[in-house]
Amino acid sequence: MRIFGYDIRRAGRDGPRRSPEAHKTARAVLPSPLARYGVGGSRRDRPVDLELYRELRVLLPLVDVAIHKLTRLVGYVRVEAPPDLAGEIERFLRHVPVNGLERGFDSFLVNHVGQMLQYGFSAGEIVPDGGRRGVKALVNFDSRYVHILDDDPPLKRGIGYQAPGMREPTRIPDSLALFSVNAPEGESLYGTSLLRSLPFVAHIILTMERALQQTWERMGAPAYQVNWQPPEGFVDPDGTKTRQVMSEIETGFTQAMQTRHDSGLVSDFFAAGDVRVSVLGADGAQLEFRETYRALTEQIVARTGLPPFMLGLSWASRETMSVQQADMLISEVKDFRRELEPMVEKIVDLYLALTGRAGLYRLRWSEVTLQDLREMAEAAHRRALARKVESDTLAAAVDRGWITSERARDELFPEARTDPRNLMPSTVPGADEETG
Repeated sequence: MRIFGYDIRRAGRDGPRRSPEAHKTARAVLPSPLARYGVGGSRRDRPVDLELYRELRVLLPLVDVAIHKLTRLVGYVRVEAPPDLAGEIERFLRHVPVNGLERGFDSFLVNHVGQMLQYGFSAGEIVPDGGRRGVKALVNFDSRYVHILDDDPPLKRGIGYQAPGMREPTRIPDSLALFSVNAPEGESLYGTSLLRSLPFVAHIILTMERALQQTWERMGAPAYQVNWQPPEGFVDPDGTKTRQVMSEIETGFTQAMQTRHDSGLVSDFFAAGDVRVSVLGADGAQLEFRETYRALTEQIVARTGLPPFMLGLSWASRETMSVQQADMLISEVKDFRRELEPMVEKIVDLYLALTGRAGLYRLRWSEVTLQDLREMAEAAHRRALARKVESDTLAAAVDRGWITSERARDELFPEARTDPRNLMPSTVPGADEETG
């Protein structure tokens, strides 16, 4: 199957597999350029071409927004520990250099989570300082160049990074490698991308958008047909006169259109005789777009687990998040966090080991807040309306002598019974005597 110029194939079906002997021969013949660490391993092929997922995120804004929202919902890590230890760990997490330009573990985490959702897995490296007495930096790897290396499968595997131009991946020491996967399945160690089930739907959506673009290019700025009707009795056996007239009309019409294009000003076109200008191809019927596009978009929204309004989609006048949707989304975010916790603990543990510190700590994530502001505003508006109706009713009852003003005041402001300071001075018993 070929989508966006990429071949999508099932692993192990479309090509011959290497035998263990062939693997050994290849490793013996090809010199390993792993001068950095001096170790290597056979590479486990990925099930899909990761460039496809990158193209999906670039071409579909809805996918890009969904990954960005989910990344932010995962939140940030905080540490619970004795005060001295917690202070040291918090300082390290706030100030550790990331990727040479950024600072703070939160920057590393945002990049790490985004790639994990986009590609199904994410990798990085802890860089110790020269004396191995602390952590010098954290580095995010581009998942497209990360490979799982089989040293002694399935007992021992490692992470390799193959930058463009390298013949084989460079092995990252296990103690320094960071690796997280999203929803791994069976023997697939690369996890499951959030976009795995979307290529076919995305292909249809992009086809529709491209067709709509071409329609507007043709009909939004249409081509014109200029027709000249010769007068009655016109004789032109060899067509010389007709060509001359049409040449003059063409020159004048083209010049008028060019002036409008260059200056934006309307320019008139003059011609003699019966000349008619009509739009070419404007009567073509357009295919239905809105409902079909929404039906396809709903599949993307369903895959992300986010409510439509969080992705900027207003499909209904009262689009809100139900309690059930919020609970399901919070549960999914907690699953992401459980998948990330081993990676975070590995960084903190190595930092404590390199700096010679010890102690118990616990990771705490920031709270997930999914309150629907529109729903809250509507509830406040309803309460205000109910209060106004109650006030009008009590005022009418006082006017008719059914109840006293004190009774109406107590009904409308029950808090005044326990704290008279909530009332105006003129309404507090004895206030007039004190001021007089």
